Amino acid sequence: MELRQNSYDAFIRWLDTPTGAEFMQREATVLQTVLQQLHGSQLLLIGDDKFSNVNDFGYFSQFHTANFSSLNKKLPYDDGSFDCIVIPHCLAFVMQADLIIQELARILHGEGHIVVTSFNPFGYIAAAMHWRKKAYRDLVGMKPLSLSKFKHHVKRAELSVQEVKYFSYSCWVDKLAKLGPYLWPSCADAYAALLTKRVYAAKPIHVSWQKNKANVVPKTGMASEGTHD
Repeated sequence: MELRQNSYDAFIRWLDTPTGAEFMQREATVLQTVLQQLHGSQLLLIGDDKFSNVNDFGYFSQFHTANFSSLNKKLPYDDGSFDCIVIPHCLAFVMQADLIIQELARILHGEGHIVVTSFNPFGYIAAAMHWRKKAYRDLVGMKPLSLSKFKHHVKRAELSVQEVKYFSYSCWVDKLAKLGPYLWPSCADAYAALLTKRVYAAKPIHVSWQKNKANVVPKTGMASEGTHD
């Protein structure tokens, strides 16, 4: 699976800028509200170490990490290995997001959760990136995934979207940014999505012939039970 590694590295460098660091703190706040709802033993974080430094994953007893480059092939984990997978922003830097989501579903335990964060293509940061504004030039190589397209990929992987949180409302006018959650909630800079792996319960098979057993009539010519002369 092809990755935009250079673009991802530029994004990580952007997180070290004042604008990027402020965005990351907003994201960390949202992630904590999502993660504190979850529980389990095995958690996997896919992405740069920066995300493990600003987030608290103490709700899980075992914490594992994998770098972004590991997504270029099948992940080295058995089916159903993890109770939770956190993957911040990686999907904006891969060529086939649908295949990545299917691979995440493979290594996720039944009824487990995936937490995905992504820039919103309809948000200010994505627009500023296209306008080549100085504070966002390092993000030029990313391809933000719209929520509708993301949900389509999720459905194909037999996952379900449990919750979506929009966050971070940047704007060229600070006062307008504060009104973002009320005036244009779906135009946030980014969103966090909580996914659940579907588990299909086996449908019991009713042996209907047993109900009619008493009504079965012996075939003509067959000997009936009893004594014979």
